Amino acid sequence: LDYLKDTFGVAPRSIPVFERIYIAEAQYGDPVEGYIGGIINQWWEVDDEGIRSIINPVLPLHLNEPDNFSSEAKFYSRPVLKFYFTGAQITTGEAYSYHHTCRKIARMNISEAGIVEFVESRILWTTLSISKKNN
Repeated sequence: LDYLKDTFGVAPRSIPVFERIYIAEAQYGDPVEGYIGGIINQWWEVDDEGIRSIINPVLPLHLNEPDNFSSEAKFYSRPVLKFYFTGAQITTGEAYSYHHTCRKIARMNISEAGIVEFVESRILWTTLSISKKNN
């Protein structure tokens, strides 16, 4: 919950429960401007059994239908996390719900042990910040 509050500025009304999470590596993008292309090189599926490479995710055709939510706060039961990187620069797109979607950029530090740390991370936008701007 702290991550969602830190990212979106508001704590969710209920704890999200995810059936699984999909992670997608985009084929192209711009990690400086925060753009992520729609063509996906690789998908992974994360659930209680672990993480595995998959060909295609099982995503609903209409994300905002009631059957696709996992809690009263209307989180997607299968959120998607996308990323694109080149060199040490990365951009991520996170879609937990219609109201909890964001784009971030960061620089990656990779230790000799292979541990990746995101530094100089910055939130470019969230759906909440966009909707506040438009009201």
